[in-house]
Amino acid sequence: MPLQERTLETGILCTYHDEPADAPLEEHWTVLEQTTALIPAEHRPLVARVELRGHGEFPARGGGSDREARVIRLSHASLRESYNRRQNVTLLHEWGHHVDWHYDVTGWVAGQGENGRTLLQTGHTGATQGPEERIADCYMVYLIQVVADRPYEHRADPEAYRGSAARMRFGLLLGSPAFPPMAEVAAEPAPAAAAAP
Repeated sequence: MPLQERTLETGILCTYHDEPADAPLEEHWTVLEQTTALIPAEHRPLVARVELRGHGEFPARGGGSDREARVIRLSHASLRESYNRRQNVTLLHEWGHHVDWHYDVTGWVAGQGENGRTLLQTGHTGATQGPEERIADCYMVYLIQVVADRPYEHRADPEAYRGSAARMRFGLLLGSPAFPPMAEVAAEPAPAAAAAP
């Protein structure tokens, strides 16, 4: 069966399988709509489409991006992960890669002295490592904590996205070429999520 297409209200094109075992549920579409609404309008054209992958397709978990094709691939499993139920953090992280590639945020941050080095050495979970992963994480956490004003606990390095440490990282991101003078937006993170009893 050929891939189906659906354009989100934010103008972002998604492709998906319509077979019952692979088709996104309505709740997944709702999360994708809410998530893409967080992405600045200037950054939305950087991705040509989001592919919602089926069972057995790459990637098996999480997501991936194709820089040249300007495509984000979300695994079948990623839509169903508990951490992607309020906003799809995998999608925001992958979008952060496209923003980084377009604006060379990693290169800019690397030239910002000790604070830049600190950001590029922030902890990161995931099979892929490197400074670009830290920029993608920072972009994702900024959109959740500041733009959505929701608490978010960064799994690999929780202290990095609390208080002054978060403000420093967000300030670097907002000072980068990816956020031209519109960066007058507050860099204050939402309070951290309360620990489960």
